[in-house]
Formats: sequence, C-alpha cells, structure tokens
Amino acid sequence: MKKLLCMALALCLVFALAACGDDPSPSTSGGDSDVITDGSTPTDLTAVTSPTPTPDPEPINTLTVYGINIIINGQVTGVGISGVSYEDGKLTITDVTYQNDSADAPFIYFEGGDLEIVISGEVTLASDTGAAVIGNGGDEALTISGDGTLNLSATGAAALDLGGDLTVSCALNVTGAPAADVAGEIAAGEGFSVTANDESTLTVAAA
Repeated sequence: MKKLLCMALALCLVFALAACGDDPSPSTSGGDSDVITDGSTPTDLTAVTSPTPTPDPEPINTLTVYGINIIINGQVTGVGISGVSYEDGKLTITDVTYQNDSADAPFIYFEGGDLEIVISGEVTLASDTGAAVIGNGGDEALTISGDGTLNLSATGAAALDLGGDLTVSCALNVTGAPAADVAGEIAAGEGFSVTANDESTLTVAAA
C-alpha cells in the first residue's frame, strides 16, 4: 500500500513539475529573448530604413518659368512645361512659342545665382501684361547661348529686366519698352556681335 501511495505521489510531482515548467509568455526583463510581444523579431525592430538623401543644392536659389516653380530654395521641384528643361544651372528651351497674357510676373524669373539659357530651334517668348519676359531679383548674370534663335517681345515693359551682366552667344531679337533694361554690361560671346542696341531693339547675330 505504501508503495502504491509513493507511486501516486511521484506521479503527482511529475505533473506538478510539468505544469510549473518554462513560462510560455515572453520575457519582459530585457534579456535576450527571441520572442517579442508583437510577433516581430529583434532584427525587425532594429532595422532602420535609410532616409532619402537630400539632393545637392543647385547654383540657383529660385527659378520660375511661366509661373511654374522649377527650383525652390536651391532644390529642383521636378515639374516643368513642354519644351523647357533644366539641369546644372542651364535652362534649355527648344522650339516653342509662349505668350504671357495673364501673369504679371516675368515669363522667366531667377535669383540667387547666375543662369544660362540654351536655345535650340526657333523660340519665341512674348509678354503683353506689362511684365518683362526675362527678369531677375538681384545682380545675377544671364548668359544666352545655343544654336537656335530667341525672339523676345514685351508690351509696356522691358523684355529683358536684369540687375547683372548679359552675355549672348546665339541669335537674339528683342523688342520692348525698352528692349533691355540691363544694369550690367551687354556683351556678345565669341562668334557673335551686337548689331542693334537702342531704346526699343536689341539684336545679336553671328559675326
């Protein structure tokens, strides 16, 4: 009888030890548990997605074309208009005709750095709102280059209203009132010459 009782007690002890075994709940003591309360692994929790790198600042702080912000605070916005593209301080315009008949700001406006406009094909930009076609906000210089022809005209305003120097190395025809209000120097690049520069007309042609 004693032997049977001892066996029964031993069996109860086995069940009790099994019931009091490893706690299946996750550890909250900060130890190296492989189980996290939300089902994630430690690798999941420590993995950090690298932030998108900030693009390099552009040499121009602000650039708008036809009221569209091409550059804001030195960063390219990624938007634009047909026939116009920007890269590394150069605004390329190809075979377009645009009439600014609503906005009271220049068709092309820039500040905070020098700009080069590259002309390809026949480009005609006009403004009849009393605003310049191309203007800037300080003493930044403008260079116009390319193998195309640029025609600018403004009604009741200077077609070119610039606070810095203007250098032209492409065929250029400008009319306005005056044609060009340029605080700096107007110069023709190599292979070109200024053939007319008076109150209402500025013309640059191949030398």
